[in-house]
Amino acid sequence: MPVVFRPRLNRVMSVLIWAVSGAVMVVGVVRGGPQTLPVLLPWAALAAVTWAVLWQPHVRLDDEEVRLVNVLRTVDVPWPALVHVDTKYALTLHVPGRAFSATAAPAPGRMGAASARRAERRSSGYDGRGLRPGDLLGTDSGQAATLVRERWQRLLDAGAIETGTAETYDVRPRWNVPAVVAIAAAVVLLLLGWTG
Repeated sequence: MPVVFRPRLNRVMSVLIWAVSGAVMVVGVVRGGPQTLPVLLPWAALAAVTWAVLWQPHVRLDDEEVRLVNVLRTVDVPWPALVHVDTKYALTLHVPGRAFSATAAPAPGRMGAASARRAERRSSGYDGRGLRPGDLLGTDSGQAATLVRERWQRLLDAGAIETGTAETYDVRPRWNVPAVVAIAAAVVLLLLGWTG
């Protein structure tokens, strides 16, 4: 069964931005009619960019692969190709000769790490000392890394991953076409709004 990780803050921010943008556009059309359309186009652009930059990036796991959907690029990493999971700057999946980071799972800054350590201490009595800040469960990178590591270990234990074959997999990122289109559409909407 697939599992999808999206940072909670990104989800909340997306919904708030869409609600405000939608309300402004509805009020603008109701009060000003069609002639206000050029003024409202930047709000539509903001909604499109919010989807592309905040909502759409995620980490998806199933029994075949881990998919990192970043803003402009997507990469599918088959489990047998995975050799290491890191969280120094973000959730990063290492395959032979390459590494791919998830924009949806950044490691925390200093304040985020301190907050995650306090939360860890309150919930389990362990303050997370000795763990890299990006591995703390109260962080985006820590939550995503835990999901990846647990699924990877479960598949290894079940014998579902053929070990020693990582070199035989060609892992390549590809363009994230819907996000590229959304960002391009946002630019066009902004230009139309400014010139209209």
